[in-house]
Amino acid sequence: MLLGALNETDGAFFNSLDLWIISKQMASSMSKIKCLLLAVLLTTSTCTQMHASCADKKPFTNPKGSPTARNSPADWIFFGARRILGLGNSSSRNTIQAYALDRDIALAGFFQQRTVDTITWIGHATFLIKIGKIHILTDPFFSNTAGKLGFGSKRYIPPPINIEDLPQLDIILCSHNHYDHLDIKSLKRIKKKFGAKVQVFCPLGLTKYFRQCGFTEVQEMRWYEEANHKEVAIRCLPAIHNSGRSLFDKNKTLWCSFGIKSKAFDIYFSGDTAYHSTIFKEIKTSLGNCDLAIVGIGAYEPQELLAQYHTNPEQAVRIALDINAKNIVGMHWGTLNLSDEPVDEPIKRFKQAAKTQNFTSNAIWLMKLGETRLLQKDALVPSIMLNK
Repeated sequence: MLLGALNETDGAFFNSLDLWIISKQMASSMSKIKCLLLAVLLTTSTCTQMHASCADKKPFTNPKGSPTARNSPADWIFFGARRILGLGNSSSRNTIQAYALDRDIALAGFFQQRTVDTITWIGHATFLIKIGKIHILTDPFFSNTAGKLGFGSKRYIPPPINIEDLPQLDIILCSHNHYDHLDIKSLKRIKKKFGAKVQVFCPLGLTKYFRQCGFTEVQEMRWYEEANHKEVAIRCLPAIHNSGRSLFDKNKTLWCSFGIKSKAFDIYFSGDTAYHSTIFKEIKTSLGNCDLAIVGIGAYEPQELLAQYHTNPEQAVRIALDINAKNIVGMHWGTLNLSDEPVDEPIKRFKQAAKTQNFTSNAIWLMKLGETRLLQKDALVPSIMLNK
């Protein structure tokens, strides 16, 4: 769990494969107290290496006024230790199952609505969006773990819809290079099934990963840059986050959110982001109309560590208000154990926060894992509604 969880929240600090492998190997033969001491020592070493490796670099940065860390190295050490020891989240497979469709039901809804505009939540930040004849896949993650060589945060349950079930893809959107959003194993499977010419849009610095997987049509984008592909326009927009897959590449690639514009439906996909009091209002100006905001609602505890990287449910709703979204759906929860909050807390708080901010019940999309919904202008047609 540590590799994925720590990578997700601070790239360079969180991606020590040695830290993960050694700790896991030793944990089986050591007491928890000794394992905790080992975690402290290794994490401290990792912090030292990280600062040394990044001291003379010029990384990408978040916009002025973005939240910053208000914590100590000890806070990160104990957070990392909890991930190693499997502490801090008492969720179970049974809890997740209540928020997931059985595979047969998921596939039935998925295939029955193939001729109309739809959105399907596959899990975490992975959605299949169909607008007209265009199929768009966001942040593809289908693997069992988020990390290197199978080490990392474990998936609670398998995805109800697999790569082999998908129709021919036209576009892949990738928001940043963390392992739970840019998964090499998933991308290689996608390339094998759909070919090298699926159009990829990503922020600056990510081309090398897609070339590694065999994709040939890759367009890197800066914030506020727009590109057209057939009947849709893709706009690269700011996010408040970071990047990194090792100790030595912290913030060396850009991170972003996306606007998906079409005649039929306009969507905002937040990727991973913290909240910012002015940036999302600026995004509203750039984006214009927004029929649906897809926003992250999970991986936020402890707040003193993670508020600089992820929104909590209330902040996610605030983003939707800032960009004047008509409908809102929560993502980035219920898939991986990345943080301390109970697994179903995000969706419960999200529903309450959206109601408190006067979103109507039809505008609050409480999607189950594997669920497909129709996209209609100014209207919501749900196939499944959670009664939580």
